[in-house]
Amino acid sequence: MSTFIEQTGYIAVLVEGNPAPTFKFYKGMTEIIEGGRYKFLTDGDTNTITLCIRKIKPNDEGKYKIIVSNCHGEDSAETQLYVGGKRTFMVYKHPRMETLSSLYQ
Repeated sequence: MSTFIEQTGYIAVLVEGNPAPTFKFYKGMTEIIEGGRYKFLTDGDTNTITLCIRKIKPNDEGKYKIIVSNCHGEDSAETQLYVGGKRTFMVYKHPRMETLSSLYQ
């Protein structure tokens, strides 16, 4: 995935669980709170959680993590966001970034 600086970048994760899991996104060790340039989108029809980062900047570069949990357990996935000159590149380092394991009992 790639996007241009000053445009919106997306990190989308497919998540399944019953009951529906809660989630938290992190950049490095810092929890990302929705607001400002950050927006969380959830789609129950596609079981997708998306982190939207508006107006990508060079300091957005780094490791991103999502932790999902429900009463049956917890799972996580990480990805690295690289920001270069005029383009932004998201490189998936974790094999489960696009589909986390199900949290079913």
